[in-house]
Amino acid sequence: MKFPDQNYSPSEVTHIIDAYKRLFPSTEGTLADYWDYKRTRPWSYLTTDFHTVSIEQIQSLDTVARTIDSIGLTDKVLGERFRETSQKYGVGYSLGITPCTDDLLLRSFSVKTDRVVIFLGHDWYPIVTRYRGRGELYTPFPPLRRQSIYYEPAYKDAIPENLLKTPDCAILFMNLYPDFRAPGSDKVGTLGDYTEWINGFKAVCQSISKHFYLSGVISWGQHVWQALRKNLEEEWRRLEIMAAVARQHERGAPLNLRLDELTVPFYAFAHPSFATNFKKSSHWAAYRNACSILASNQNKAYKKWSPIKSHLSKKTSP
Repeated sequence: MKFPDQNYSPSEVTHIIDAYKRLFPSTEGTLADYWDYKRTRPWSYLTTDFHTVSIEQIQSLDTVARTIDSIGLTDKVLGERFRETSQKYGVGYSLGITPCTDDLLLRSFSVKTDRVVIFLGHDWYPIVTRYRGRGELYTPFPPLRRQSIYYEPAYKDAIPENLLKTPDCAILFMNLYPDFRAPGSDKVGTLGDYTEWINGFKAVCQSISKHFYLSGVISWGQHVWQALRKNLEEEWRRLEIMAAVARQHERGAPLNLRLDELTVPFYAFAHPSFATNFKKSSHWAAYRNACSILASNQNKAYKKWSPIKSHLSKKTSP
């Protein structure tokens, strides 16, 4: 897959990092463990500690990552080379959470932002992988090279412009599992016990909710739905994803996602990369409707659900 060769300017890098800091004024404790800044997990080299990283570190990794040669190397050896490079410079292969998160924050976060919508996927690609049938190699992007969700055909309309361009709303894209998969491994499939990742996601939502309205969460895919549905009312816990989407759309209101003391409006959907389900006429209509509701901020019940009442009074300009 050929991506446009576009790089972030210094001012764009500053904007993205400042947006992360506004959303997450502290990344200590659970968030640091979730994004594994100490690199205790085998392939946790996607995230970057935006509170401590320097522009010089980012530039150093970016320069070296662009020179790594794959010729004659197995996926495993090449993956190790990218991992060692990240370790050396103390930077992951994004400016914060994922490259697509970086891009969406650049597009959506501004001084007008006072609310956030989260799009929650399952996981990133293996750190080194090949596209089936073509043998085309995928390796991590250098952190200063722009990688957008809109560059990939399967995702180009998964975050509609009416939501992306809502002046007061920022889009935070993230994956429940925050690491790369191992080099050469399958790109799909369950990752087992999600308890650790659910706890990290709770910490994300709680951090954002201290300073912004968390207008809603849209999840993508069966595995994320199965991991989160235990935090819903009993009637939803045995439903599979397509049945849940149909019932939720008929209900005409978001689900209540309970994350300890915080309750968030929640919409679950099939994954955009599985077009047979995602673009099924009834599912696509439900998806567009949920995005329109979030764009117009119709989830007014959120003010009743959330225990935090003073987001706007705590907000400061970047």
